[in-house]
Amino acid sequence: MKHSQAVSEWFDKILALSPGDELWIPCNDLSHQNSLKTQFYSKRREFSIAEPVKGEKVSFSKRIKLDLNTNTKYWLVGYQKSIDPTVAYVKKKNKEVEEVTISLKAIDPMKEQNFHRMVTDGLPLEEVKTIYDMTEDEVALYESLIEDRELILKKS
Repeated sequence: MKHSQAVSEWFDKILALSPGDELWIPCNDLSHQNSLKTQFYSKRREFSIAEPVKGEKVSFSKRIKLDLNTNTKYWLVGYQKSIDPTVAYVKKKNKEVEEVTISLKAIDPMKEQNFHRMVTDGLPLEEVKTIYDMTEDEVALYESLIEDRELILKKS
């Protein structure tokens, strides 16, 4: 999905916010608010390819609040979550709590594009894996991107 230059610039402002700060963007009406939120989700997804941890921390919420100074009722609020998206906790039956972590990997857009082209052109996966010296985890990650891309194309 395409997003406007304004969305890109506001997204950069949200990235610069400290946790707890919010950027309130005025919207014309509910439809504009929904459209803007969709564009921001698209921008976040695009950004998260290169910077998954930072991208996961960016969030948006729709707010309805009448501001008598600006006469604005609909707002889209951007902010950064203060919680680390790579950490979770397992609570066991004996009430012990164990921290677990995951690793979010950055994706090289050019490598992803070339991987997609080679695989869809029929080059055997083992050969593509050898060309790029990829681990099984990397292959699975790039394969999931191909599946996502094909799903999006089918919907369009």
